[in-house]
Amino acid sequence: MTELPLTYTTEPRPLSAALCDATGHLSMASLETRLIVAATRHADLLGVGYRELAAKGLAWVLSRMSIEMTAMPGILDVFSITTWVESFNRHLSYRNFAIHGADGSPIGYARSLWACIDINLRRTSELGSVPGCETALECPIAPIRRVAAPGPDAEVLPGGFTYSDLDSTATSIRHAISSALPTLWASTGTTPTALRASTLPIFTRHCRRLPQFCASGARPTR
Repeated sequence: MTELPLTYTTEPRPLSAALCDATGHLSMASLETRLIVAATRHADLLGVGYRELAAKGLAWVLSRMSIEMTAMPGILDVFSITTWVESFNRHLSYRNFAIHGADGSPIGYARSLWACIDINLRRTSELGSVPGCETALECPIAPIRRVAAPGPDAEVLPGGFTYSDLDSTATSIRHAISSALPTLWASTGTTPTALRASTLPIFTRHCRRLPQFCASGARPTR
C-alpha cells in the first residue's frame, strides 16, 4: 500500500510584482489564492482532489479561513507554503498552512475549513474516510470559529468604493499595449524581447484609436 504524503510544500519562488499590493508586498488576496492552490495539489496527492470528487458529483468548498502573518514577502522575496490536514471526517476537512520565508523560517500560519458539497443537491455530502491523511503538526494560531452575528449594540461603520484617474489610465494603457503590440510585431518583424525604437510611432498611432487613452494626454473618459 502506498503511503500517503502527509504534507505538501510548494517550490520556493521569488514573489512577482503582479501578486503585490501598492506597498510592494504580497497582497492578502494573492496569498489566499496561493494557499488554495497548495491545498488543491495536496488533495490531489491524497486521492480526494478535484477530478476524483467531480467524477462523483462532489466538490470541495472553502467555508472559512484565518491567516496570521508576522511579515509579508516583498517583491522578489522567496517564500514557500507547506500544508497538511489536521483532521478529516465524512463532511469536513480542517487544513492548516505554514508560510516560510527564504531562510525556511515561518513568517505566518493559516487555518481553513473545507466542506464536501454535492453539486446537484447543493448540500453537504459524505465523502467517506481517508485513513492516514491526518497529521498533528504545530499551527500556533487560534482554531477557526464561527463568526457571531452582531448584537443590537454593535457599532455600524459606513463604507464605500471609489476609483481615480490613475486606475482608469493604468487599465487603458494595458488595453492599448495588448491590442497594439501584436500588430506592431507583425508589421515590423520585431520580437517581444527586442522591441525596436522605430516601432514607437506605430504603437502611438494604435493608442490614439482608444477613447480612454491618447498620446496627447487627454483625461480618460468615464
